[in-house]
Amino acid sequence: KVIPAQWPTGINNVAGGVNNLAVYPNPAAQQTTAGFNMNTAGDATISVTDALGRVVYTSSKNLPAGFNEVTIPTSSLAKGVYVVKVQTDKAAETQRLTIAD
Repeated sequence: KVIPAQWPTGINNVAGGVNNLAVYPNPAAQQTTAGFNMNTAGDATISVTDALGRVVYTSSKNLPAGFNEVTIPTSSLAKGVYVVKVQTDKAAETQRLTIAD
């Protein structure tokens, strides 16, 4: 008997999750914006982590379903590479951010 192999062909959006995170401008100097979709309204935490894993910025917001933009101040951050993370109680998404002059 032959058993056909099945592999996942995509990733479904998690209900209550966040998706399509984009960070712009990138590289940034004074500030950057995180733009993302929320599948449902709810609380989201936006954080920025440095290369050593230290959280250098965090903000919690109650956001509506749909597209959202959150401005992140970056003028106090040293030049380098950081990770922007948007997290809800059900899902998270990350994007790399570069801080330049």
